[in-house]
Amino acid sequence: MTWSPTCCAPRPGGTLRRVELGGSYLWQSLRDFPVVVAAPLLLLSTEPRAREAARFALAVTIAWALMLLYSGGYTFSSSRMVFPLVPTLTVVASQAVLAVLARLSGRQRVAFATGAVCWIAGVGVTEYGHVLAPSHGFDNVRRWTAVGKYLKTHADGQRLAMVPVGATAYFSELPVLDLVGLTSREVAAAGRTVPPDLLEPKWIGHERHNLEWTLDWKPDLVVTTRFRPTRCGVPPIAWTV
Repeated sequence: MTWSPTCCAPRPGGTLRRVELGGSYLWQSLRDFPVVVAAPLLLLSTEPRAREAARFALAVTIAWALMLLYSGGYTFSSSRMVFPLVPTLTVVASQAVLAVLARLSGRQRVAFATGAVCWIAGVGVTEYGHVLAPSHGFDNVRRWTAVGKYLKTHADGQRLAMVPVGATAYFSELPVLDLVGLTSREVAAAGRTVPPDLLEPKWIGHERHNLEWTLDWKPDLVVTTRFRPTRCGVPPIAWTV
């Protein structure tokens, strides 16, 4: 019997470890955008269309959350995989607060409004903490741009295999194989991932692989994502190739 790495490969999704990581990612996202927790209150509205809109928005949110639980979330705790929901849920949450106010009277309304204002102020402070200082470029993008420009000059016509394929592929204008399957279906559909006990947030979205197919593609160069700052005093861009 011939052993095949595909027969014993861990499942690429749906494991308890992925649910754990996905739950952690959702919790981080909720802390980033706490205003959305008020969205379900719109179900208390006396307006049928408002309740219908709330049910739809919440159904989409639940389906989205289940997807993240299945996949394990995302590598970076930046809430970028949740953010598409935030504008809609923010509007729903605002309508929910108004709907609750409409159902209250007298001191209850004053108390609720005061609490809502304090809560919104706290949310504003939280959101202000996520403001990024103006900048031009991102260190990783600049690094892989430099690699791409170098390879365009020094590796004309050669095939590359690497992980951060975007900037390097664009600036090198060379054929590039994405080792983790973002643009390579043969890797993405191979059904291989890392063992659950080794699965960490840094792997999510970067854990797929297909060594046999990669070798059959016969890349001329493999550009690694980790390197020493220098080797014998020579910067890495000069010895990546």
